[in-house]
Amino acid sequence: MNKAGVTQASPHFANDLRKAINDRYAILPPVRSRTRKNYIRETKLGAFWKRLYMAIFGGFAVVAPMLLMVLYKHILTSLLTTSLAVFLFALAMATFSTANAETLLAAVAAYAAVLVVFVGTSS
Repeated sequence: MNKAGVTQASPHFANDLRKAINDRYAILPPVRSRTRKNYIRETKLGAFWKRLYMAIFGGFAVVAPMLLMVLYKHILTSLLTTSLAVFLFALAMATFSTANAETLLAAVAAYAAVLVVFVGTSS
């Protein structure tokens, strides 16, 4: 230990480390440096893809059940389609969302309300 209280590394430390790396006992990860511009670009691109996936999922989640209910005009088909679609929507939201329970409940209730209104106006 020196006067500042810092322990000095042994003089053979660099050689020991080099030997361990050469013998594949210690594999260091590659250094990846990013600039602020690249970080912002990657963050914006990631946010764009997330919004795009949500838009496609949201459009499909509303249009697919309505299309099925329009093509097969029967009350049983409408009720089963609505029930199954709401269940699958709730399952997807619970699986892929990071929102709290109250927000998920509100989203599922709003989705169910849209489909129930469509069932009520089409029958």
